[in-house]
Amino acid sequence: MLGPPGAFKTCHPANITVSELPIKWENLPFQPIPVSRRTQVAAKRYYVRSKPGGSRFRTSIAVENQFAEQEINLLYWASSLHNLSNTHVKKYLLAHPDSDASQLELPETRMVYGGLFQHGPESGDKRRGLVILIEELVKDNEGNERGKGFVKFIGNSSPVPRQREGPAGVVARYLSFFQHLQYEKTGHRAFISDYQGAWTGATRDVSLTLAFSDLGPLFGDGNVCTSFEDFTLYHPCNVYCRAFGLKPLLVDISNDASKKRAQSPTSEPEFPSVADVIVEVLGNRSAKSGPAPLAANEPAPDSGTSALQDAPSTRKSRRLQDKSKKAGTNCK
Repeated sequence: MLGPPGAFKTCHPANITVSELPIKWENLPFQPIPVSRRTQVAAKRYYVRSKPGGSRFRTSIAVENQFAEQEINLLYWASSLHNLSNTHVKKYLLAHPDSDASQLELPETRMVYGGLFQHGPESGDKRRGLVILIEELVKDNEGNERGKGFVKFIGNSSPVPRQREGPAGVVARYLSFFQHLQYEKTGHRAFISDYQGAWTGATRDVSLTLAFSDLGPLFGDGNVCTSFEDFTLYHPCNVYCRAFGLKPLLVDISNDASKKRAQSPTSEPEFPSVADVIVEVLGNRSAKSGPAPLAANEPAPDSGTSALQDAPSTRKSRRLQDKSKKAGTNCK
């Protein structure tokens, strides 16, 4: 969905036309972008601030492309984990048709479709080679595309669902069960820590298109390390967890999976610090060749070469740099 700039990214309306069907799209349940048809999409790009509350600046193309690649990797794994959860539910119901789980309301959910698109040589010097993340433009069941139907079900800071009443509460509990299931299926190594989305279907047959955030220390850095470590402490097992036979999470800090992870070195890419990026941007501006501050009404990327990126926050960049200085450490 479209909306105002977030903590580290801007989202713009854009249009894209696909000339032919990508091979990897052939087995999708539906085609997110029709062939030979101008399609509205959401285009997202990374930015930094000169200081808290200060002007927003674009980074160099190389830096922005790095963040775009990391974000699509997160989307790839988030989609896989979410699909794993949906598949487990379907197989369980086939094997246990008369179980308590078969009597529960099971919301239909999926992850948003997205991909990386690169500006070609005809795009000009300022955008040539720029990689941007493009996502399908999500609209709620009233046709709104600017966040009116947006719902935050579970946030990074806590595994406790934010919605408790009505249809949204049902979905939040179901997604909380998904987190528990993902945690178990990955051997206590990963789960989708942030579930948010829009109502795109009827209330009785809830269908959501979900955004995502980090998957814990395994795939990304950010403000999720503590919540990952504390998942077994604060996850509220609910009727879905019990009906699908999940064992209650044991509160055993000495056997915490994240501590085991911290003992093994990582191979995550090293990103430049935000301070270095700002110095580079301001230096380029003084030479009249770098990016300028974003205007409040900055236009969307060119429709013929649309691309988008959903990049990490300022604190992410600092933590990624700090992490490279401490071998084998994922969380601070």
